[in-house]
Amino acid sequence: YYFIIQNLIVYSIKKMTVTPIRVQVVSDFLCPWCYVGGIRLDRAIQFLQQEKIPVQVTWHTFLIEDRIPKGGMDFGTYMDKRWGAPHPYWLIDVENSAREDEMPLKWNDIAVDTFEAHCCSEYVAKHYPEKQHQFHIALLKANYEQNKNISLRSVIGEVATSIGLDGNEIANQKEFNRDIIPKLCFKFPDVHGVPDVTFFADNKKLFHYSGAQTTQMIIMQLKKLNVI
Repeated sequence: YYFIIQNLIVYSIKKMTVTPIRVQVVSDFLCPWCYVGGIRLDRAIQFLQQEKIPVQVTWHTFLIEDRIPKGGMDFGTYMDKRWGAPHPYWLIDVENSAREDEMPLKWNDIAVDTFEAHCCSEYVAKHYPEKQHQFHIALLKANYEQNKNISLRSVIGEVATSIGLDGNEIANQKEFNRDIIPKLCFKFPDVHGVPDVTFFADNKKLFHYSGAQTTQMIIMQLKKLNVI
């Protein structure tokens, strides 16, 4: 009985002293691995929330391509110009990873110009930080599952409305414009590939990873650090 009571006391103290987790993500909406990695991260975040662990996720701007015209361009044409084939071999790895994790990946016919989506995501991060993670994931899904053209402010507004934000406000915001987006990329000069993810607690780095790591890996790392 003493052992059981002692464990209950330790468990209760742990629950009362849960440290909020902060997650910093550097990502681009055009990157297919950012879609896969974003969904995997989102599932880990949902697990933390189920465990009653407070978590705040902030997504930051990264551009893997700044030459796509406003409004986007044909996906196959873009891939051919950049990778030498309309459907380069490495996309098969993305497809396999998405299939293994039961993600409804569907290639968009449009290679999106991500400037406007980044502008609106940065705006939401500043004014509605508690909604930015949901908004960012919704934009990734809009591109890679629903095949919407998130190059367009009107489409971005629809996505914002779908998660309970004021779509007109988000679509018409002028605080963040296209000119500022390349400058925001310089906030993280050491990031050369995305997604790039860092977990913090008490303003101290818990762990960092790059690439579309699995949900299981993320949770395992958090368990090793006694976060869960």
